[in-house]
Amino acid sequence: ISSRGSMWIGAPVLRSPTSNVANRRSAPLSNLNMGLFGLGWGELAVIGVIAALIFGPKNLAGLGKDLGKIAGSLKAEAQTFSSAMQESLEEAEKGMKEAETQVTKPATPKEAPSKPTKKI
Repeated sequence: ISSRGSMWIGAPVLRSPTSNVANRRSAPLSNLNMGLFGLGWGELAVIGVIAALIFGPKNLAGLGKDLGKIAGSLKAEAQTFSSAMQESLEEAEKGMKEAETQVTKPATPKEAPSKPTKKI
C-alpha cells in the first residue's frame, strides 16, 4: 500500500498527523485482542474446527501437545537469538567507547615550519 492510495481499491489513504498518536495509545490494547501468532480468536477457532475435522478428536489432543512443544521451543530459540544479538551489540558499543578513549589529539610538529621563500 502506498501513501497515494490503496492498491486494491484505488481510493486515497487518508492520514492525519494525530493518527500515529492514536495508534500508539491503542497499541497495548490491541495485543489483548490477538490470539496466537498474530491470529485473532475467530481465526484460531476456524483452524481448530478444520483440524478437528481432518485429524479427528482422538488425534487432536496429541497434535496440540506436539504443536505446543514446537511453539515453546521456537519461542525459546527466538529469545536466545535476541539475547545473543543484544550481547554482540553491547560488545560493539563497548569497543566503540574504548576506541574513542584511545583517540588522541593531533600531534604537534616538533620542528617549526620553514619560512616561506622570497621571490627573486
